[in-house]
Amino acid sequence: MNMLMLKRFFTLLTLVITCNTFYSAKVLAQNSDQIIIPIPEDATITDPFGRNYKVPNPSQIYPINDFTPQQAIKIFEESLAVARRERDAHAESLALMNLANVYTMLGDFGNYQAYLEAVKFFEQSLKIRHQLQEKDGETITWLNLGNVYHRLGNYELAITAYEKSLALARQVNDYWLMSGSLRGLSFVYSKQNNFPKSLDYLQQAWKVAKLMNSPQQNFSFLHDLGYAFFRANRLKDAKDTLYQGIENWESLISQATNTDAEKITIGEVQQSLIYRTLQRVLVAENRYEQALEISERVRTKAFLELLNQRFPGYSTAQSSSLPNIELLKKIAQEQQATIVEYSIIEDQKIDKGIGKLELGEIFIWVIQPNGQVKFRRSDFKAGLANYNRTNAPLQELIVEMRQSLRIDSGRGIPNRATPQIGEIVRLEGRPIEFKYKVERIDQQKGTIFLRPVNADNNDRPAKEYLLTEIITDKSIYPSLKKLHELLIEPIAEFLPTNPDAKVIFIPERVLFLVPFAALQDNQGNYLIDKHTILTAPSIQVLNFTNQQRRKVQKAGLKQAVVVGDPTMPFLDSIGRLPSLPNAKIEAEAIANLLPYQTKLLIGKEATKQKVVELMPKARIIHLATHALLSDLTGGKIPGAIALTPSPRDNGFLTAEEILNLRLNAELVILSACDTGRGRLTIDGVVGLSRSLIATGVPSVIVSFWSVPDAPTALLMKEFYQEFLHRNPDKAKALRIAMLKTKTHHPDPKDWAAFILIGEAK
Repeated sequence: MNMLMLKRFFTLLTLVITCNTFYSAKVLAQNSDQIIIPIPEDATITDPFGRNYKVPNPSQIYPINDFTPQQAIKIFEESLAVARRERDAHAESLALMNLANVYTMLGDFGNYQAYLEAVKFFEQSLKIRHQLQEKDGETITWLNLGNVYHRLGNYELAITAYEKSLALARQVNDYWLMSGSLRGLSFVYSKQNNFPKSLDYLQQAWKVAKLMNSPQQNFSFLHDLGYAFFRANRLKDAKDTLYQGIENWESLISQATNTDAEKITIGEVQQSLIYRTLQRVLVAENRYEQALEISERVRTKAFLELLNQRFPGYSTAQSSSLPNIELLKKIAQEQQATIVEYSIIEDQKIDKGIGKLELGEIFIWVIQPNGQVKFRRSDFKAGLANYNRTNAPLQELIVEMRQSLRIDSGRGIPNRATPQIGEIVRLEGRPIEFKYKVERIDQQKGTIFLRPVNADNNDRPAKEYLLTEIITDKSIYPSLKKLHELLIEPIAEFLPTNPDAKVIFIPERVLFLVPFAALQDNQGNYLIDKHTILTAPSIQVLNFTNQQRRKVQKAGLKQAVVVGDPTMPFLDSIGRLPSLPNAKIEAEAIANLLPYQTKLLIGKEATKQKVVELMPKARIIHLATHALLSDLTGGKIPGAIALTPSPRDNGFLTAEEILNLRLNAELVILSACDTGRGRLTIDGVVGLSRSLIATGVPSVIVSFWSVPDAPTALLMKEFYQEFLHRNPDKAKALRIAMLKTKTHHPDPKDWAAFILIGEAK
């Protein structure tokens, strides 16, 4: 490796580690093909100062971002020492700037003192570059120095540094550095609430950015400019600018490669910026229906393009056109349901020179079956301010909800006051009719003494139980109650009063992890007690699932595939997955209920090859086995179903493989753990559930968490009996099954995990 290549290696190493300056973005964009460097066999690297280094892994791709900041500091300190010994001023200035960049990154991680170290190294590098008359390097260093002063909150010094960087950038005619300096000035003045001056600098930056002919940079500037107009209360200018940015970006997406994962990622990142800001502008203008169109536009576009590729016969005009409010109302009417769509809105902050998104509020739209659209806002920032911790983010509330239910570690523990002597209570895991009277409580041991409420047992001594096993008739879970308060109470007046009337929730991102059925009101009533619940990635996806439902029901397939407790495959991290004996019992019971030609695959018969062969011919597919969230193949869509391995395969049917199937099933049930989660995106959970819908399955039932075998078997048996013999509406059948399971297993962990995605009919 020659000296020039190694110098580029050290430069790129720093840029990949830090990635926090505008110049870093420039170099990374120009050298993206060199972010990884192929190392030849038995390679030795000679650094710019004559020292040799043995490459640790010859013939491998050497990822340069594997270095820790501490390792990088050591490398650059050694480089600095050698440069000074060799009296190489240019190499010395590079090493100093590299050190400054690493310390800036450490400052971004909360080490305030590191920012001061960064200033020291930048100033030393700046002095050398000025002496060497390296105007490019001097410009970059002034810009980086301005960024650090901005982070330190020293706005006057930041302005001075940005102005010097801007003047030098104009001398060397570097558009990247000009726009970066102007943008920095805009952000500083915005931080000082000088919005007119901030806007002026940003408009100058936008004029320069257009000369760079970079579509991605243009989009970024249009968002920042639109947001600046919004902050200045110039709503029309904000709206026009943001619409222009969206049109530019969607044109860029349409030119991207056709991989589902790539388009999802593009849309996901940008929705956090421009689409959400445009929703805020439209809401500020009281244009609530237009804001809903934008909410749908971002969450649906990638998915509908995918559907159009896989189903050429699927209404091309609909899949390529923009959502309009009349179509959304029509879908609600066709579904005969109340549709509730959520959009998470963050406040955009510049904190210490770093752009951050903080949870602000959630926009909620309700489309009623008669086509009326209602809009409400839920102030999550205020709603969570006094909830256990200051400004608890939504993600932490979801985590707390899972912890309170003990989803990841056993049975749920309701947070409630200790029962009183003489109170009638129940025990977890016991039928609801088994009730007990509290005789005595030992707070030190955390135990309680109970006597059965039964005349025949009056002479029996009270038995000792753990307090954590006790359930009162109205166990309150604060996190479920808080989620109800924030997500349901603002729109409760618009929801149907008939429990059989369907409510379709359209969440996004972390809200896909909310078990809506288990949300509790102030009296401890669960949402499933009042409503029939299902969900979908977007309103427009319901249009597709409705078409698919009619198609598969018209086809009238008479076969079913039921898989239970296959011979489990191995996973490198844990070995063979544990068997599921109750899943075998569940599968056998369900196979006997189905009025179709049912192929029951148990144990070693449930091979991946056999299951994949049978799936396209089946009307009902039921998989009672393990499901994994992780990506096993290095692809970009996580999730896999555990089946019996064979000499041909490892036994895991991945979400990406499912995406390549063409299924004709009316219903797929994944009676497994965590099948509904996957990777969270704007337009739905990327994973098994998304893959199944994209293959043409109109109705999918998945679980949010791992459910104990016994309640799962009971719930599934009740669902099929209801669906096949009494109520062909899948959402209503699932609700009845949940209510019956809740009677025997009151803990929400045992009955609230399953959700229907897509079609109810």
